[in-house]
Amino acid sequence: MMRLEAATRAVRDKGRTALVPFFTIGYPDDTTSLELLFAASEMGCPVVEIGVPFSDPVADGPVIQKASQISLDQGMTLPRALDLVAEVAQGPALPVMMTYLNPILRMGPENFAERAAKAGCAGLIIPDLGFEETGSLRKILADTGLTLVDLAAPTTPAERLARIAGPAAGFLYLVAVTGVTGTASAAAADLTRFADNVRTTTDLPLYAGFGIDGPDKARETAAACDGVIMGSALLRCLLETPDLTAGKEKALALLKNTHDALSGASGGISK
Repeated sequence: MMRLEAATRAVRDKGRTALVPFFTIGYPDDTTSLELLFAASEMGCPVVEIGVPFSDPVADGPVIQKASQISLDQGMTLPRALDLVAEVAQGPALPVMMTYLNPILRMGPENFAERAAKAGCAGLIIPDLGFEETGSLRKILADTGLTLVDLAAPTTPAERLARIAGPAAGFLYLVAVTGVTGTASAAAADLTRFADNVRTTTDLPLYAGFGIDGPDKARETAAACDGVIMGSALLRCLLETPDLTAGKEKALALLKNTHDALSGASGGISK
């Protein structure tokens, strides 16, 4: 069992719900993005999702797209992102990179896998990589100790869901709603049905993302899943607050309130 799955199973075995924050690396600048990721790690988030900016995203909503474009305009590249991931990996949280296929192919899959593993990355989320095309890259990543995280959506047919669950590792990322990030959220009953259906195919921890905007939605999601992924709401704090310091404080306050809600410090649930 690779270290990402060992970590996610350990959190579940302790009866805890994992909060996984998503931050775009290099936004609003390198230093601030690292500060936010380190703060999340020290807060107790077992995994942090690091978004690598890409010019043609397919899963990112308007908030993440804007943050990514700003980071790209400031010179962010995949090699630079890997350097920053290496810094994040010095903290207790495991870094999982969210990137697209084209930059990996440009770097070369074997070269990328070696560099990502050396940087301390634990897993990869590649939203534009169809499951049927994951075989060779999954093996290349696994050979260096990296986990390819698979995604499932409410619209995924049962037969295909079973195929996805077969080689899945680390955690299964439940796309709680169809569409892009940060634009809608799933109804509690719909998410519960979705998660219950997925659990018939796998015993992997289930982490849900898309539409998690704060403590209330996180608690609601935690009732059905083992982990909660929150990104657009955190980045919105930065985008909509002109003062950088104030924006960072607002994002960290939202993160802490959500983390406390899930841990029970503010009336959250325990599973």
